[in-house]
Amino acid sequence: MISITKPTLILDEDKCRYNIKRMKEKADAHQQDFRPHFKTHQSNAIGEWVREAGVEAITVSSLGMAYYFAQAGWEDITVAFPFNILETEDLKKFPAHCRLTLLVDNEQTISYLSTSGLSLSIFIEIDSGAHRTGLSSSDYEGVLELIRLVKSFDNLTLRGLYSHAGHSYQCRGEAEVKAVHHQLHNDLKGLKAALKGEEDIYICTGDTPTCSVGGHFEGSNSLSPGNFVFYDVMQAEIGACSYHDIAVAVACPVVSKNADRKEICIYGGAIHFSKDSIEVNGNKSFGQLVESQGNLEWGTVVPDCYLKSLSQEHGLLKVTLAVFDQIQVGDVLMILPIHSCLAAESLGCYITTNGTELEHFSRVKSQR
Repeated sequence: MISITKPTLILDEDKCRYNIKRMKEKADAHQQDFRPHFKTHQSNAIGEWVREAGVEAITVSSLGMAYYFAQAGWEDITVAFPFNILETEDLKKFPAHCRLTLLVDNEQTISYLSTSGLSLSIFIEIDSGAHRTGLSSSDYEGVLELIRLVKSFDNLTLRGLYSHAGHSYQCRGEAEVKAVHHQLHNDLKGLKAALKGEEDIYICTGDTPTCSVGGHFEGSNSLSPGNFVFYDVMQAEIGACSYHDIAVAVACPVVSKNADRKEICIYGGAIHFSKDSIEVNGNKSFGQLVESQGNLEWGTVVPDCYLKSLSQEHGLLKVTLAVFDQIQVGDVLMILPIHSCLAAESLGCYITTNGTELEHFSRVKSQR
């Protein structure tokens, strides 16, 4: 039996494997290539579960992460972050077997890469509504100009277009997600049709909400969601999943109780959960309390009990009177994170519900 003494990320392997299987089957059913984003789990062990599901190409968010997975034998890796030209020398470290595809959205980066002396694969980033980076999906001429520029250099190979509909994270409810999904794929179809001479261009897209609830994927050729392997409270409130689908919880020791405020203080703060929050049933929540079942397992959400505030190490739980009376100092509580990607990054490793420890890239990175 594993003894929990500090904030620990617990992973339900069965739920995680099911989430992977379900999304892979959905991509296959809609004739979409599947290039899942590994920024959520960042673990070679979980990556192997993905490989076992029949996946051959992956997406990551940094060159360091790409190198970590290349060393594990992945041969087709997209770095879905605008390429930082200051890291060009790092491209030379990658093994020959790895086809690395970089993301670009401007002429300067493309021109710089053309002088790198390296043969490189390129995705041009499209902004489909998140307004972060990328060319607008309605900027047909601008997209076509970058396509032509990439193709003008012998050492650059155009892979296609890449888009992430991050604005779907503002949705609340399945109907809103479906509306974003419908608009996204209409825009991608319109973009393809407008690119004269490039109408067959390959497009990869993929945010977890629209990939989870979308019913068609016309306009794209490939899906690259990431959060779906774990899901989290945010995804459940968005409407992308049920609370039962969430595959990770943070185990946190109880260190103090305040009878006047009916609050529980746990060892689990911002450095373990991040500062992300979401409104749940009218309350600002940094995490949702779930029933503890055995040493490393959890059950359903406990009504009206939530993580109300975080400081660096402290977490304050607002609970009902009945729950307050049941909890004792020294108990270990299970909390569903708002954003599982950041909780995993913060905690740096996993303990599965059967007691197996799995590494996370952040810990490997810190040891270099």
